[in-house]
Amino acid sequence: MRPRIKFCGITRRADLEAAAAAGADAVGVILVAGTPRSLDPARARDLLRSAPPFLARVGVFADEDPIRIRRIREDLGLTAVQLHGSESPGHCAAVGGVRIKTLRVREDFSPASMEPFDVEAFLLEAPVPGALGGGGVAFDWSRLATHGAFGRRIIVAGGLTPDNVAEAVHLLRPYGVDVSSGVEQSPGVKDAKRMEDFVRAVRGASS
Repeated sequence: MRPRIKFCGITRRADLEAAAAAGADAVGVILVAGTPRSLDPARARDLLRSAPPFLARVGVFADEDPIRIRRIREDLGLTAVQLHGSESPGHCAAVGGVRIKTLRVREDFSPASMEPFDVEAFLLEAPVPGALGGGGVAFDWSRLATHGAFGRRIIVAGGLTPDNVAEAVHLLRPYGVDVSSGVEQSPGVKDAKRMEDFVRAVRGASS
């Protein structure tokens, strides 16, 4: 089974349409104020109205009140929420619905850190000082490849591009891959050709 593909940090309708046309499985909107590519809920709602029905819609939050997340999820018709801060297992449980928990792969990272969380998937990325997201930096995929099967759905993020995503797929056999800056012309402005190339690379690596 090929990895699912999510293009995150979508800010423009043209980019959402290009993502769908390229064959993405999901798009992500950033709902964290003060971060690059962030949208307020009203703008995100208007943007997601144009999404085709079979394209998953993921909202990215960080250390947000669970009640507010649930309200926004319903208002925007989100398929899933991505919890990108320092949320505890209890915080994640309070959010409910389909949840993706972000974990940073530091030197001491262990798959055992996933055990307390009752979530549907984990997004793994490199820690970048001063940045909430992966900052376009990849972690050492070979370190996690030695762990073998995780027994949980894993989404690889951070530093992915059309040129290197095949390597990540070969090494980790993830449930999904998530990319933002690696398919952009500038922050928040996607490149349709790079999105097409990214999808082609993922499909080629898993065929």
